[in-house]
Amino acid sequence: DLLTDMKDEGGGVIFVDEAYQLATDREGKKVLDFILPLAESLDTEYGSLVWVFAGYKKQMEKLFEHNEGLPSRFPYRFIFEDYTDDELQKIFCDMMEFKPPQRNSPKKNKQEKKATPPYQNNNYYSYPRGTPYAGQ
Repeated sequence: DLLTDMKDEGGGVIFVDEAYQLATDREGKKVLDFILPLAESLDTEYGSLVWVFAGYKKQMEKLFEHNEGLPSRFPYRFIFEDYTDDELQKIFCDMMEFKPPQRNSPKKNKQEKKATPPYQNNNYYSYPRGTPYAGQ
């Protein structure tokens, strides 16, 4: 159980993706009603909890309209811009370029091994936004 683990550890971070779905049905509303008192302070019976609600901007705005107590319990909002068409095309093209997996075998010539960026270790990878990739 997630909350039991949090209690044993003295707290933690709970990430709720697509949090706007909590206001769409009875079960979600029950979960939201359970979360709200816990989100009032950092120190709870489960330790120090940090809640992160994530979701699409328009749907999240509707969630915050659903309950007047949400804005005060979740005072910080971070809004990330969507990728531009050019950024999406670049990500797609980079993903389509075949890159053989890197092997972690010892080098025969005993040269110091250079750090390999994580996106070169497999054929499926993504680039953090604004991060230049190898070869650029």
